[in-house]
Amino acid sequence: MTDTIIITPAELNLLEKSLQSVAGSVNSLQQIAYALMPFTGLDTTLQKFCNAINKTKALQIAYTAVNLNTTTVTYQKALVIYNTVGELVVNILKHSGAKNANLHIERKGPMLHITVGDDGDGFDEAVIIGTAGNGYKKMKADLQAVNGSIKKLPTWQKGSLVGIQVPLSEQDR
Repeated sequence: MTDTIIITPAELNLLEKSLQSVAGSVNSLQQIAYALMPFTGLDTTLQKFCNAINKTKALQIAYTAVNLNTTTVTYQKALVIYNTVGELVVNILKHSGAKNANLHIERKGPMLHITVGDDGDGFDEAVIIGTAGNGYKKMKADLQAVNGSIKKLPTWQKGSLVGIQVPLSEQDR
């Protein structure tokens, strides 16, 4: 049995405008992400990325970095981290309905720990992996190429929390 939803022309117009706004925000985000490729160091690039997203007012991202002041990361790892964070933020904008997000990156010994969280609707990792989660699968494969990992972390609040780990090598210091 299928349910029929009846909407007024005014509601349809509002829905269309909302969808255009989301599409515009995602397109702007992708342009911002491309323009900020990590040439200035990972910490600086992530700060600039968050500031640029915040200026769009589509999402407010709180950025924190711990113990990164003396850390350099190979370009390949920086690019993978940057692209993964960008993909997660695009997913937040497209799917979660979140107004706020946080990005935390911390060096603990020979490992970078990154978390991205939001106050949106959340997601089921098993459903994403089992169905159309091509972006998630690509993030996972890209991180595995640098011996990193990604997983959804439990949260007691509304929203989602994703954890990323990337090991540092002798080339990273």
